[in-house]
Amino acid sequence: MVAGGSAQCACTGTWAGSTCDTCAQGYSGAACDTCAEGYIPDPGNTATCIANPCAGNLCNGHGLCTALAGGAHQCTCSGTWAGAACDTCAQGYSGAACDTCAQGYVPDPGNAASCIADPCAGNTCSGHGTCAPLAGGAHQCTCSTAWTGAACDQCATGYEGGQCDACAQGYIPDPGDTAICIADPCQSDTCNGHGACTAGAGGTHSCACTGYWTGAACSQCIEGRTGADCSACATGYHLSANACVADVHVDACALTTGAIWPETGVAAEVRGRVVSTGKTEAAGQLAEVRGRACTASAAIAWPTSQASLTCANASYVGESGGGDEYAAQVTFTLDVWRFVYQFSGDGGATWTTCDANGIAASPVVPGTASVLITNGGLERWSGQPEKPDGYSDAGGVVVERSMAEHHGGGASAKLTRNSTNNALVEIMGARQSVVAGRGYTVSIWFLDNNANAKTNVIVAWYDASDVLVGSVSYGGTYTGDQTGWQEIARQMTAPTGAAYVRIGTRVYSQTGGTSTGGFVYLDDVSLTAN
Repeated sequence: MVAGGSAQCACTGTWAGSTCDTCAQGYSGAACDTCAEGYIPDPGNTATCIANPCAGNLCNGHGLCTALAGGAHQCTCSGTWAGAACDTCAQGYSGAACDTCAQGYVPDPGNAASCIADPCAGNTCSGHGTCAPLAGGAHQCTCSTAWTGAACDQCATGYEGGQCDACAQGYIPDPGDTAICIADPCQSDTCNGHGACTAGAGGTHSCACTGYWTGAACSQCIEGRTGADCSACATGYHLSANACVADVHVDACALTTGAIWPETGVAAEVRGRVVSTGKTEAAGQLAEVRGRACTASAAIAWPTSQASLTCANASYVGESGGGDEYAAQVTFTLDVWRFVYQFSGDGGATWTTCDANGIAASPVVPGTASVLITNGGLERWSGQPEKPDGYSDAGGVVVERSMAEHHGGGASAKLTRNSTNNALVEIMGARQSVVAGRGYTVSIWFLDNNANAKTNVIVAWYDASDVLVGSVSYGGTYTGDQTGWQEIARQMTAPTGAAYVRIGTRVYSQTGGTSTGGFVYLDDVSLTAN
C-alpha cells in the first residue's frame, strides 16, 4: 500500500511491470525463465540473463568469441592472428593477412603453413658447412669437404690438420680432384705382387702387370701361360724364343733336297718345306714351327726310329710353293747318307717326318748324300794358273774351271789332253784316310761329249809314311761319248798296310780321234765306306 490509497508491486525474479505480469528485460517465456533474443545466461550465474557480450564482430573474423561472467568476453584467435580482438599478427607472422613469415622466422619444414624462429640464425656450422632448418625448429649442418660433426667442427675421415686440409695416413689426394682425399686404392696388394698399381679418379685403380701376368688385378696368366707362377706353357702352346706360342698343325711337308754330293767335313745345305693351312701362306717365318734335317748312314725304315737319326736344326729361308722353306747345314763323313726332314708345330714335343714324296709313309723316300773327297765337288780353286785346291797333275793335262758344265754345285774341272804320254795326262785328288781291309765305293762323275777323249777312275793306296802300297789301279771301265753326265764307280778294298787313298783320272785319246786336244769334264769325286 502506498500513500493516497494506491498500491505498488515489487516484482521478484525475472518479472516486471506494475503488476509483475511481464518479463524483465532480457527474459522471455511464459514463466520468464528463458533468455530473450540478444541475451544469454550469465556464465557466472546461469539463472541470470545478460546481454550477449559477443554480439557483433568483436574478434574481427579471425577468432572465436567466448562470453565471460558479468558481460565480459574473450577472443580465441585462429591461425596466425593474435590480440584481444584478433586484429594483429601472431609472433613470427606478418602481412595484411598474416600469412607470411616475419623477419627472423621461416616456414616450418614439418608444416609449411607455420612459421618458426629460424633455427639457422646465427648458426654458421663453424664456417665449414651449410645450415638447413628441420621440422619443429631443429636444424642440420651439411658439412663441406673435409669436415664432419653436428657443427662441422671435426675433420672428416681421411683428413687431418688444423684446417683439415691434409690427407690422413692411408689416404691420398683424388687424382680427379686433388682437393679431395680418398682412401689409397693401392694401399693393399691390389695387383697381387705381380704389377705396379696406379691410383685413379674416384678411388679407382689400375695395374700395370709384369712378367707373365694379366687381368685387372694381375691375377691371371697371359694367354698361353699356366702354373702357379705362369712360367709354364699351357696346353696347346709351346716355348719359342722365350714366348709361349700356339701350336700349329703340320698339314703338309716335303724334303726338297734330293741327291747331293757334299764334301767330307764341309757343311752342305739340306732343305725342306712345311705347310700349315691358313698360316704359312703369309710372308715371313711362322714362329710356331721348328724344322730339322735328320740323317742316317743306313736305310731309313718306316716307322722311323728317332734313335737311328742324327738331326741338325734348320732355319727359315723364305717362301716356297705356298709353304715355308727351311735349310739346315749338315756335315757328312765319308759314307753314303740318307736324310729326311722333320717339322714340329708344338715346340718339338712331336715331329712330322717328311721325305721326297711328302709326309713320310712306307717306304720312306729319303734324299741321299754321296760324300766327296776333299774338294771333291771341284768348287774351290786358287793359284795362277788357277787349279782346283787339293789336286795335282802330271803336267800333260790342261786343267780349267768350268762354270757352264757341272754335275753338282756350281763348277767342274775341264781336263784337256795336252800330251801323247799317258803318264803325264793324270790328275789326282788329295789323300783321304782309310782303314786297311775295309771295303769302299770310289765314284767320279764325268761329262764326255768329245770324240777325241775318254777317261777312267784311278785309285792309289798309301801307307802311313805316304809310300805307295802295291801299284796304281787304273780299272777297266772308261767313259763313252754321250750328252749327259755319267758315273764310274769302283768297289774296292783297302789293302793291308793302307792308311790313305788318292783318287783321280787319266785322259786318254779316243780311238780314231786326235792324239791331243780331246777333253772331258770331271766332278763330284766321292769315297764311301761300304
